[in-house]
Amino acid sequence: MENTQMFVCPFCSYKAKSLEELKQHILEKHTLNREDVRGVRSIQKY
Repeated sequence: MENTQMFVCPFCSYKAKSLEELKQHILEKHTLNREDVRGVRSIQKY
């Protein structure tokens, strides 16, 4: 049996083949969303 470990994204359960792929996925798909949320929150304060 091959040692094929899957890295699963905690945000959307996307399955990556490597830790690097998972990091890249999170950077592309989820960092922008977080910045958008922060922006909305900071606008609501004023």
